[in-house]
Amino acid sequence: MAQNRILMKQRCLIILFLMVAYTTFSQDIIYTTAGNKYRAKVVEINSYEVKYKDFDNPDGPTYVITKSDVVLINYQNGTTEVINPNPPNYSPNKTETYAVKKPEKKNPNEIYYVGKNFLSLNALALMNGDLAVFYDREILNNKLGLTAMGSYNFNNSKPFFNGLFTHDYPNAKKEFDAGLGANFFPSDRGRAQYFVGLFGKYMQMKYDKTELHDTTISGFVFQKTTIARATASQLMVGVTNGLLVRVSPQFNFKIFATIGLTSNSPAVTGSANYPKIYLGYCFGYRF
Repeated sequence: MAQNRILMKQRCLIILFLMVAYTTFSQDIIYTTAGNKYRAKVVEINSYEVKYKDFDNPDGPTYVITKSDVVLINYQNGTTEVINPNPPNYSPNKTETYAVKKPEKKNPNEIYYVGKNFLSLNALALMNGDLAVFYDREILNNKLGLTAMGSYNFNNSKPFFNGLFTHDYPNAKKEFDAGLGANFFPSDRGRAQYFVGLFGKYMQMKYDKTELHDTTISGFVFQKTTIARATASQLMVGVTNGLLVRVSPQFNFKIFATIGLTSNSPAVTGSANYPKIYLGYCFGYRF
């Protein structure tokens, strides 16, 4: 007699679950033997387990519950599957419970990677009479950095590095630089990151060009020398190695060295054809 009453209670409980289940068809509902109710998306049911995802986080982790702990599942299409027809006797909870994903442990350095743009000034270029501004943009989850550079020379003298560039051009004065590059960051997301990349730089300068002109006077040919300002250029392509330091989320600096080969127009012989080195110590604002 007592066993019949227990069976009757269990069947009534199943009927109660079925009635409640018909009220919501927008998600799968899993009812457990502990009296809990989970809003879910059932992924798989095998001989021992029910695998599901949290309805509010369908792209999140997959959860597993043993079939012995499940009474029934009400699917979003309105069908119901009884998993455990003889659940233990219990008092159902009146409040819904949901699967909760434990918060992931965040990298404390993530705040330094929020800004993808970095605008900086090359302090070493100032020593050479160049006002050089760099713009860096990070893409591909901060693994690749694209660089653009513009520089204007405000010094009429010939500092050391500009002197090497202009040595073979008479009375030369550098005017500006413009460059593009790409850097790869192989290291993890730390505060200081090593990078390697390629950098190309175009330089333009003015110089005194000497020209000889033939002049005929009274049947005699004379050569006349004239000097005029002309434009020369140099293209450099090289390999860059450097270090980017994220001092704060807004303030960064980077140091780098680029070494590469050059092509000069008009072509000359001498020091202008040697491999070139471009150095940088850039500090600025990240946003």
